[in-house]
Amino acid sequence: MAVKRLSNPGFLLLWVLANVLPWLAVCVLWAGVATAFTQNAFVNSGAFWLLGWCVVCGAVGTAQRAVLQLRLTGIGWWPVATVVGSGAVLFLFPLSDALPQLPTPVLIPLFLGGGIGVAQWWVLRRRVPHAWNWVVIQIVAAIASILAGLFTPGVDVVMGGMTEALMVVGSLIEVVAGLITGVGLVLLLRSSRG
Repeated sequence: MAVKRLSNPGFLLLWVLANVLPWLAVCVLWAGVATAFTQNAFVNSGAFWLLGWCVVCGAVGTAQRAVLQLRLTGIGWWPVATVVGSGAVLFLFPLSDALPQLPTPVLIPLFLGGGIGVAQWWVLRRRVPHAWNWVVIQIVAAIASILAGLFTPGVDVVMGGMTEALMVVGSLIEVVAGLITGVGLVLLLRSSRG
């Protein structure tokens, strides 16, 4: 459990940027590909957007790992864990019919935050005491992020596709998630220093 020093505000800022910048970069790239190849059957398929989701999660996970390596060693699997954990949200769709009493804004954060949290906990578990708290932090961040996105004006207009407004809303969601998980991470890492 090798923990390195970095000021908490500096770490937090880098962590938030690691959440937002890859999201924006991949969204711009993916929207550009989708626009350039609008007649392509693959681009118009769910598989294209699933691949985009994996690329976004992989890019965010890679940026997060770069920042996390400023404080921890031995976390090379972080991007893979992020992609695998984010896949948990895909199980939401068949399950949402079986659990109609739970609204989607509750299910998505539970699956997304819980899935990513458990997968990333697997990477943290031998390096950070009480790493299981990371799962709770991820779920709280997912709930707060989804609520921030839902209460952003114009969100209902953009839910149909990849638009500039969706990129802005997604960036807001990533800022909220980055702030909450960043503060949680600072507290977890503080406990690992004793």
